[in-house]
Amino acid sequence: MANTVFMSALFNDVRFLTNSGVILNGGNVYSYLAGTNTPAVTYTDATGNTPNPDPITISSTGLLLNEVWQLQQQPMKYVVKDTSNVQIAVYDNVPGINDVSVPPSSFIFTTYLNTSAGGVISFNIPQTVAEGSAGVTPVNYQYAPGVVDRLL
Repeated sequence: MANTVFMSALFNDVRFLTNSGVILNGGNVYSYLAGTNTPAVTYTDATGNTPNPDPITISSTGLLLNEVWQLQQQPMKYVVKDTSNVQIAVYDNVPGINDVSVPPSSFIFTTYLNTSAGGVISFNIPQTVAEGSAGVTPVNYQYAPGVVDRLL
């Protein structure tokens, strides 16, 4: 029987790059239950029948080899590592797109970039709950919350 799954709010059609703009070739994305280090299953498509490998490999083009779909009512934590297994980023409490069973306020987008490893993720990060509560509207959404350039 198929699982009820929703596309992850992250990673689908996202190109992973280093700080110098070079494609992150062959890194990995590990999947965990939100707020934990407990491995969790994600799926390759909307049917929820075929699990992704864990970790999910980043291709030579900087894209994931598979789509990322997660179970309904199951926010996720994703950890991105390079080919040397150096942690580049952590994204926690990530809901599935349109999963109304997860309250929007639970989506706290926390990002930890390891600049010594040279890794960044190239995509737009939505306004966080904290930014909204503070009445702050980012101008440059490609920067992580807490980075001054996000507001300039």
